[in-house]
Amino acid sequence: MHSFKMCSEFSSEYYDVDNRRFHAEPTCCRECGPSLSLMDKDGRNIKCSDELKMTRHYIRNGRIVAVKGIGGFNLICDGHNEMAIENLRKRKQRKAKPLALMMKDVDTVKKYCTLSIKELKILTGRKKPIIILRKRNDELPYNIAFENYTLGVILPYSPLHYMLFDKDIDVIVFTSGNISSMPLEYKNYCALNNLRHMADYFLMHNRDINTSVDDSIVKVCCDKEVVIRSARGYAPVFIKLDISRGILCLGSELKNTFSISSGSYVIVSPYVGDMENVQTVERFKSVLKLISSIYNIKVNTIVYDNHPYNWGRSFEIDVSTAKNVKRVGVYHHHAHIVSCMYENHIDDKVIGVALGGTGYGDDKKIWGGEFLVCTYMNFIRAAHIKYMKMCGGDSAVKEPGRMAASFIYYLIKDGRLKYNRELIKKICGSEEKYKNIIDTDKIMLGILNDLCEQKDMGLISLKFHNTVCDFSYMICSILRKKYGINYAALSGGTFQNSILLRKVKKSLRIAIL
Repeated sequence: MHSFKMCSEFSSEYYDVDNRRFHAEPTCCRECGPSLSLMDKDGRNIKCSDELKMTRHYIRNGRIVAVKGIGGFNLICDGHNEMAIENLRKRKQRKAKPLALMMKDVDTVKKYCTLSIKELKILTGRKKPIIILRKRNDELPYNIAFENYTLGVILPYSPLHYMLFDKDIDVIVFTSGNISSMPLEYKNYCALNNLRHMADYFLMHNRDINTSVDDSIVKVCCDKEVVIRSARGYAPVFIKLDISRGILCLGSELKNTFSISSGSYVIVSPYVGDMENVQTVERFKSVLKLISSIYNIKVNTIVYDNHPYNWGRSFEIDVSTAKNVKRVGVYHHHAHIVSCMYENHIDDKVIGVALGGTGYGDDKKIWGGEFLVCTYMNFIRAAHIKYMKMCGGDSAVKEPGRMAASFIYYLIKDGRLKYNRELIKKICGSEEKYKNIIDTDKIMLGILNDLCEQKDMGLISLKFHNTVCDFSYMICSILRKKYGINYAALSGGTFQNSILLRKVKKSLRIAIL
C-alpha cells in the first residue's frame, strides 16, 4: 500500500483515534485508494460508470473474464452457461480436468452439493480453500466435471469476489489464470499479454501483488481434512523441529513445494507448481528469496531427490542467500514415508506403503509402488509392484494410456492374452510361497477380460480398487508378522484417492483389533 498516498480528508480520518477508520485501517478512499479498471483483451479501457456492473453483464452474456484477486488472476465465466464453459476449456486447452466453482453463499452450495458438518466448517472457515464435495444433483452443466461425482467449490474470499454475484449470478467457474503448466499470472501487464487468447475482458485493480499464491484444495476423507494443494490460507506453514539452521529441501518435480529450516522451525512453502519450465523455476527462486529474506536464512545444505535427472541436482542458489553449500540426496519414497511418520509423531519402525509417482531406487531403477520397512534414517525395500517399461518415459505419468499400452503390449508379446483368466487369484500366493514382487499381469488380464465381456465400467473400476486394497493389506500383514511392526504409514499421491485410503485404512485397523 506504500504507493497510495492518503489525501487530506482520508488522512484526517485514518489518524483520528475517535474515528472508526483508525481502528479498521482500510485504505479504500475513492480519491486516494486502490481502484478498479476494466479492459478488453487488446488492453483498451472499457468506458463505464461501474466496472463491476459491466463485468456482471459480461458474465451473464457468456463472456470469459480474467479477474485479479488477492494472489493472482482467475478466469471466470457463468457456471450455468455450457457454451461459455466449453469455450473456456478450448481456450485453456483443458479437455477433461474438472473446473473449480465459486458459489455465492452456503445456501447455493447446499443446492448443488451435499455437505457434512466437517465440510461446512472448512467451507466457511477463515482459510477459504477449494473443497471437493459430492454432487447433490446434475443441475449444473455436464462439462464442468464430466463423469466426476464431485465438484470443487469455493466461497468468495475477498470483497471483489462478493461483488461479482447478484440475483442472476449464483455460480461462476473459477479457475486459475495461467497458461497450462505455467505459474499463476499476478502482474497486470503480464496477464494482458499471456491471457489475452483466453479472456474476453480483464477486471483489474492497481494494487500490486508481491508474490503470487494459488488457491488451496482440500477434501474430507475418514472425517479428516486432507490437503491436496497447500497454498493460500494453509502455507507457508511452520513446523516446530529442533534442527540445524539453513537446510533447504527442494521438494518434488511435480506439484512442488520446498522446506527451509530456521533453527527451531521448518518453514514449508506454498505450492509452487511443476518444475518443468524456466518460469516455474523462477517462481521457485522468487518465493525462496522472499522467505529467506524475511527470516534472514542463509542456506548451507541443499537436499534433493536422488533421481539422476532431477532438476534439483543442478539447482544453483543465489549466492546472497547461501553460504558454503553442501548437497545431500534422498530416496523419493523414503521421504514420503518419513514425512508421514513425523506428521503423526511416530518414532518406531513402520511399514511404509508408498504409492504414487516415481522415485529413483538404490538398484538404479525407477521405483513405482513399494512397501518399505522404515526408520527416519534407513529403510528396507520389502516388496514392490512388478517393473514395467514406461512408454514415453516420464510422459507416462501424466498420460496413463501410455502405461495401459505397455501392459497390453507385453501381455500380447508373452502370448497371455489369448487365454481367458479370472480377475484375481491370490496376488501374493500363500504366506509360505510369498514373493516380494506384485505381479500386475493378472490384474491387467482381468481388466481386459472384463472389457471384452462388456462389463460395467464402474464394476471394473471397483474390482481394480479392491484388488489394490487387498494386496496392500496382504503384504502389510505378512511384513507385520515378519518384522513385528504394528504401524503402517500410507503416503504418496495415490492415497489422495478416497476409496483406496478408506479401504486400506479400514482393513489395517481391523487387523490390529
